[in-house]
Amino acid sequence: MNIKSKIFMLTAVGGAMLLGGCNLDNDGTSVFVDVALCNIVIPTDADQPVTAQSNVKYKVVYNLGKATATVSSEPMAIGGQNISLQSDPMSFTEKIASSGYARNFSGAGTMSDGVGVTSLKGAESTLFYYYPTAVPGVIGVNPINNRLCLSYEIGSDYKVKTIPQDLYFAGETVTHYSFQGQDGLSYTCKDAFYRVCFSDDMKSATVVLYNIQFASQMGTPIKAICLKDLKVNYSPAGYTVTGVDVVPLVSQQDGVVIEYKNFTFDSFTLQSTGEMLTKCICNYTVHGIYHGAFEGSYMVY
Repeated sequence: MNIKSKIFMLTAVGGAMLLGGCNLDNDGTSVFVDVALCNIVIPTDADQPVTAQSNVKYKVVYNLGKATATVSSEPMAIGGQNISLQSDPMSFTEKIASSGYARNFSGAGTMSDGVGVTSLKGAESTLFYYYPTAVPGVIGVNPINNRLCLSYEIGSDYKVKTIPQDLYFAGETVTHYSFQGQDGLSYTCKDAFYRVCFSDDMKSATVVLYNIQFASQMGTPIKAICLKDLKVNYSPAGYTVTGVDVVPLVSQQDGVVIEYKNFTFDSFTLQSTGEMLTKCICNYTVHGIYHGAFEGSYMVY
């Protein structure tokens, strides 16, 4: 069993209780889940910029008796207005595993200014990747919460997609490199996590590579490599995190974290992918030696 089978995921009941509460009504049990998300707002007018905002409060209410879900939000700034979302009741599907659950739903709704909402899709889950161990000198570990991703269209003017402000991608990293005159070497690291932590203004992000190993000759994985204050750009496809000549903070075996110029990232690009932006691709070059390529996902649903 690799590290990704051991780390993440809450139980279905524990996950639902973390961010909300349960009560009984005449139709059955209602489960409430409150989540703070980041909105990526995409105008249909290509001449208008794609924008992002953090700490948007959403609530999902599941009526388990009727097997419906409704989604609402607190007011959020879109198109020069502060407007909120209220969905119609939507049927949902549920997958339950020993380590948690995932619920998917789709439907429509209305904004508080009367504009219709269409193509509303959502996935809420306790099945997501997570690295729970704090590394000295690196940004701390946030509490494990439910993950919710949403996508919807507001009239004919905007599309909104949500992401967590702090998220962990898991997948495989393939590194190509040369060593002692041998060219064309490669190494596959299956146990690394790529953490993306956005700033409150969504203009920059810190990326942490946990448990990363670039080559078999390294012997043991590095606990954490931290790339601070990388630039974030937004487009209709989602977000892209980039950096050039980034000197990372690297954790040492004794727990000390130092700036390590021998691991300077000559280039770094991480781009969101997938309809719900739950996946990413990442490419980077380290010190002109290691050329890494990663593909991963933050949610299992």
